[in-house]
Amino acid sequence: MKLRKVLIGMAAATLTTTMFAASASAYNAGIYFQTNGTWNYRNVYGNNEDGAVAFPDKKVGVQGGAGFDGNVAFGDVEITADGTYQITMPCKGKMSENIDESIYGPEGDRIDDALVWTIGENYAPDAENPGSVVTSATTDKFNLIGITTDMPFEKEEDDEGNNHFYVDGKEIKVTNVTVSFGGESYHLDEVSGDTEGETLNFNIINDWMKKKDKTALIEAGKLIDTANFAIPGADDTITIEFTISGLSEGGSEGGDPASSAPSGDSSTKPGDSSTKSGDSSTKAADSSKAGTTTTTTTTTSGSTTAAGGGSDATDSTAATGATAGLVFAGIALAGAALVVTKRK
Repeated sequence: MKLRKVLIGMAAATLTTTMFAASASAYNAGIYFQTNGTWNYRNVYGNNEDGAVAFPDKKVGVQGGAGFDGNVAFGDVEITADGTYQITMPCKGKMSENIDESIYGPEGDRIDDALVWTIGENYAPDAENPGSVVTSATTDKFNLIGITTDMPFEKEEDDEGNNHFYVDGKEIKVTNVTVSFGGESYHLDEVSGDTEGETLNFNIINDWMKKKDKTALIEAGKLIDTANFAIPGADDTITIEFTISGLSEGGSEGGDPASSAPSGDSSTKPGDSSTKSGDSSTKAADSSKAGTTTTTTTTTSGSTTAAGGGSDATDSTAATGATAGLVFAGIALAGAALVVTKRK
């Protein structure tokens, strides 16, 4: 298999101490998204241009950044090994930071209801009826939804143009992905990694892709067609369950996906289809409920973690997992250049 090399050069006049990981690291995963029309969003990890970045913050940018909700109950999860995991996000909140005064008025004069955001609607003060609010924007589709992580990765491209993603020298795959909320459920057998970021992210919906690439992934069952994806209700919780493999030695497939499956009808249709479970007005678990984790080594139930902590009261430290062992070596390199080569 022919693979393309990617080299990153970093000048180093003197390097006195180098740190090597001797065992598996712990990483974080959570939901990123962007809605069309309301332009509400959470950025992927590493994209902190406006503050709505994943880990350690739990923020949502509202109306394209007209304000920010700084305490969203995202059910992020710590990943320590191969296994099946759940991540969650609520579908409503209230702006609390960097609020645009030209839209919502100065602090102290704002209408609380105008600061509320939902996945489906945003609001603003009603200029014709002081003290009231109006719907300022509605969502007609998701532009983006997926799994963001803080895993630094290396990429290979084979002769057929397929991308392969590696973490610590091992190929990583995310399979058996189910997105559910309310009475809706969507399933993908496998999702593809995103090549744009500096850390590994996985697309579930990406309407910004080139049409040719997007169509190919939808037809391959690796991407959901946003045209066939429902808009969650304000009281819903979006849950994404997925299985990750490749982190552990030997690249095992991880735990039994059924052991932490969301409640409700488990029957789902691949790709761009959905199935309803009972009355569509039935809501998912409370939005503050944390994600659950099942791995090949341990099960962490009802805990969410983000690198560096977070202000959300539902957060707790993952109970167990592999910890990184660090070996320190003194290396003197005078006038040398350190070159990091992507896995080939």
